[in-house]
Formats: sequence, structure tokens, C-alpha cells
Amino acid sequence: MSETQSYKKATVSPFEHDPKYGFVDGKIWNKSGGYFLPDDEPVIVFRGKDQATLAAIMGYIECLEKQDQTPHVLEHIRTSTERLNTIMDFQIENPERAGIGCTTAEKLKARDWFTPRSQAMNP
Repeated sequence: MSETQSYKKATVSPFEHDPKYGFVDGKIWNKSGGYFLPDDEPVIVFRGKDQATLAAIMGYIECLEKQDQTPHVLEHIRTSTERLNTIMDFQIENPERAGIGCTTAEKLKARDWFTPRSQAMNP
């Protein structure tokens, strides 16, 4: 049975937080690619409430912008920018839920590493 056939028979958990990945029977499914990530591949999850997530995504986009702009690279820039904007909007709309890591008790001390779109659009 192929991975795609296996996915169609699997129970999909409600993991709609990310448009590209989901959990299927305890494994990570690449929705757009139609395959499972290997069990031995390390993965990290950056939460939308974590203020440092924005810096991580911006660093990733900056790295990609220095590469040859192939369709594959451009698609990763597009999807990463979508996630950046979604998370930025979430933090702007829910400041009481934003913080460092899993807590809201600690906030980033320096916020000059990015300008929220709301401020950039209305200087």
C-alpha cells in the first residue's frame, strides 16, 4: 500500500493550524506533497503565540531570498510569508496570549527586530 493510499485510510486528527502539514495516525503528513515525513527526521514546532517565532521565520525567508529564485524556492518564500503574516496578525490581535515559548509571563525585551505590519502601514 502506498503512502497516499495509507493516508486515505488513516484517521486524520483535526490539525488545521498549518496549511502544509497534518498529523495522521501519529505521523506527520505533508499535505501538499502527499507523503509522510520520515520517523527519524527531527522536527521543530514554532507556536504562533511565541514572539520569537517571527524572528525565526524572517531568518528563514532571508536565507531563501539569497538563493537562486527557482519555483521551489519561491513557493517556500510564499508559504513562509503567509505563515509569518498569519502569526503576526495573531500576536497583534491577541497580545495577552503572546510571550516567549510556552508562557505569557515572559515577553521579548527588544521588539525592534521587526515592525508589525499595522505600524509599517500607518507610520
